[in-house]
Amino acid sequence: MKGRNVKWSAIGVRRFLGLHHDVDRGRIASVSEERPAAEETPELAEARRRGDPYLIYADARDRQRVLSLPDTWDRVTIGRGMGTDVALTWDPDVSRVHAELARLTDDWTVVDDGLSRNGTFVNGERVEGRRRLFDGDVLRCGGTDLRFHAPFQSAESTRAAQTLQ
Repeated sequence: MKGRNVKWSAIGVRRFLGLHHDVDRGRIASVSEERPAAEETPELAEARRRGDPYLIYADARDRQRVLSLPDTWDRVTIGRGMGTDVALTWDPDVSRVHAELARLTDDWTVVDDGLSRNGTFVNGERVEGRRRLFDGDVLRCGGTDLRFHAPFQSAESTRAAQTLQ
């Protein structure tokens, strides 16, 4: 796609994010095999070069937006209000203060403590309280999807505790 002027339509952005609209259920679902490569914009290239976690989403004009989450940031607010870090002003289903991303040591979490009327979803599941984010997770606030990337996130899981007998 290098050198091409690609117009981002809602369908194009969904394809880029690896999503499709499930007509029968009226929701967005993930697609694994048909996912084309992301358009390498200067913002995306810079986010990848830095190695910091980042969000990718489409704005009101279906242009790709990339928000890096550097080590110096502890929280990011998402909402329709102009004072939020990710202002989704065009989406009427997003609350003024919809959700918050919070850094806990090396990981990011999404927090929805009931501030939003329509809820926050990660990979199609409603968030109630706090949920840890993993590389490739798709957040949905209102009708807007945001893909979370954490290039150097540890894939190790915690070993389950053994019970004493």
